[in-house]
Amino acid sequence: MAQQQFVTFWIDQYLFGVNILNVREINSHADATPVPLAREAIRGLINLRGQIFTLLDLRFLLGLGHLRLTPDTQNIILKTNADAGDNASDRVGFMVDKIGDIITVDDEELEAPPANTGDIDGYYLSRVIKLPKTVASIIDIDHVLMMKEEPVAV
Repeated sequence: MAQQQFVTFWIDQYLFGVNILNVREINSHADATPVPLAREAIRGLINLRGQIFTLLDLRFLLGLGHLRLTPDTQNIILKTNADAGDNASDRVGFMVDKIGDIITVDDEELEAPPANTGDIDGYYLSRVIKLPKTVASIIDIDHVLMMKEEPVAV
């Protein structure tokens, strides 16, 4: 029986997750430099150890309004093609309200997202996991990077 691990996080009252294999690091580096004329979902640029990353407002992409910075706000920096080479446009992360736990689930526990995702834009969801007290919606990283068919670029 194959298993996967997910980093969970909160946006508003909703629990989300991303496959741990897609996570480069988690940090609280909040002082993103705004990018003039960038799409509204692009929060800005951050410098991590000499590398520039585009920081997205995942809350905004999901249709839940703009993220408000709090002491719990964290960035999830993704592993992308830039980790294998020098494609700087692939260096990206997203901001979340609060980090949750790392969970391990069997592959058969992953289900297709429901047709009606309520307030959340279902385009960005790939799977859901039923947990004892809630449901975790798994983020489709490829869709986040494409932002509705328009690649993330600065």
